[in-house]
Amino acid sequence: MLAGIGITIALQQAHVLLGGKSKSTAWHNLIGLPGQIIGAHRPGMLLGVLVIVILIAWRWVPARFRFIPGPLVAIVAVTVTSVAFPFHVRRIDLDGSPLDALQLPDIPHGNWGAVAIGVITVALIASVESLLSAVSVDRMHNGPRTDFNRELIGQGAANVVSGALGGLPVSGVIVRSSTNVNAGAKSRTSSVMHGVWILLFTVPFAELVEEIPTAALAGLLIVIGIQLLKPAHIETAMKHGDLAVYMVTAFSVVFLNLLHGVIIGLALAIALTGWRVIRARVEAKPVGDEWQVLIEGPACTFLALPRLTRVLAAIPAGTAVTVDLSVNYLDHAAHQAISDWQRQFAATGGAVRIRGLLATGHLARRRTSDLIEPERPEAAA
Repeated sequence: MLAGIGITIALQQAHVLLGGKSKSTAWHNLIGLPGQIIGAHRPGMLLGVLVIVILIAWRWVPARFRFIPGPLVAIVAVTVTSVAFPFHVRRIDLDGSPLDALQLPDIPHGNWGAVAIGVITVALIASVESLLSAVSVDRMHNGPRTDFNRELIGQGAANVVSGALGGLPVSGVIVRSSTNVNAGAKSRTSSVMHGVWILLFTVPFAELVEEIPTAALAGLLIVIGIQLLKPAHIETAMKHGDLAVYMVTAFSVVFLNLLHGVIIGLALAIALTGWRVIRARVEAKPVGDEWQVLIEGPACTFLALPRLTRVLAAIPAGTAVTVDLSVNYLDHAAHQAISDWQRQFAATGGAVRIRGLLATGHLARRRTSDLIEPERPEAAA
């Protein structure tokens, strides 16, 4: 999800940095990028690149200056440069004051079904984004962990107040949260202060904000977006065999939307997990004068029967066989197949030793002490 959000932000803001406007979809942003590069507005692009350079270089400043956030330094420095020198670039335009938008809520006149669908959709998207962002932020710092119930209660209360004042839906998002963490935030007060700073810079200091070049903010957002593409996450996904889930989720978030991307990613993750659970590894090989059969995996179920019976049937009759059973779960069908083969194989003169716990539904972990020798027909007689 974070990778998809990061790519989306970078694609959108690349157009702004180059002097254009972001498109309505990621696909249009992608296919329109070559033309935007050819017709780039060079003064604005220069300012945006300067912001990126400052943010990268800020990592190597002396420790005594680290308490100053790099993004603040980059935006202030580039804004002063654009004002001091004859840079003719597009700047932030705040259309009126946020206080002018305050109004009492309107009660819908009919079509309550559409209203209900809209409410549920916004609630789901905002909740998923907030919770996943909270999980991601928890991984970025060593401070107090998020109380998810409290997070959702706070979000619901904030949306009630925002809607009552004519505002937009409220949601926790990863970009602002990660910016707070990277700037050295230690507590939830940083989120409150974030809102205070926005209020200050959109009401009494609006004219100051309107001096900031849009390309400068685009450069800042591109860096933040790229930072969400963490190589460590890709390495972890590859190590655990989840690269397909990672790539599909990121692709879906970029080219569809956040909610669909997360749902598709979860569905694929569940499907892969189910496949790994029901698929058992079954192998047989000769070891000296004996044969060794290895059955391992999270579970051995009826879905593994074709391979299980095929491998067991290929073992020559009259030989000594050791079956290493190393699965966490064995269903009735697989248990019955192994037991029947063991009985028939012993009846033809073979010797079978099962190492593990051959019990339906039980943990069947490998233990060298669990040696179950089959009862030979002549011994039983």
